[in-house]
Amino acid sequence: HSPSESYGPAGLTAALGAGAARALRPAGDELLNSRATKEALARQRAKEAREAAQRRREAEELAMTGRQNDVDFAINRTVKQRLNMFLMAGGALGFVALGLCIVGLLAKVNSSPTRWDTPYKTAKSELGGYTSWSEFTRECCCRANWGDPSRTDALLVEQWRCANGFIKERIRAAYVDDPTRQTAGAKFRLDGLAIRDVCAVNFNTGC
Repeated sequence: HSPSESYGPAGLTAALGAGAARALRPAGDELLNSRATKEALARQRAKEAREAAQRRREAEELAMTGRQNDVDFAINRTVKQRLNMFLMAGGALGFVALGLCIVGLLAKVNSSPTRWDTPYKTAKSELGGYTSWSEFTRECCCRANWGDPSRTDALLVEQWRCANGFIKERIRAAYVDDPTRQTAGAKFRLDGLAIRDVCAVNFNTGC
């Protein structure tokens, strides 16, 4: 029997539809597989892009952290160097100050003046421990009228203060008793201003 005789017109139509469906099914499956593949590739690329962006951010943060650490290290090193220099300078100045204090305590300074009425006089006492009058006047300064108020006979007294701590008093004018004793209780003014003026460092001409 022929197919038309076995199935009839309806059977033939059904057979043809089933064959067409079987023929079209591979094409549909291939289309679905291609779409799924494209979607998977798109998702994979998006994931890779997100991971690449994350890696770039992490690299930038790491570089920023490294630069910040370098800056902090440079600041700390500079501060430590300045602090060490300050402490060393302060320590050195402290030792110098301590040494000066010790020297000041141990140094023997003659702060009491050698009075003008001292009976025993030497060249050293007259020149304040210096070897010459020029050295004495160079190292000492003078102020006048430093007489003892209780001694009315001392009219004018010089006081020389020297760099070595020596203080020398030198009388320049006073009342003295009459050496001839012709008048009882009589006093005469006596001074050496004709030889050297008050607190002058040079002697008058001819002296």
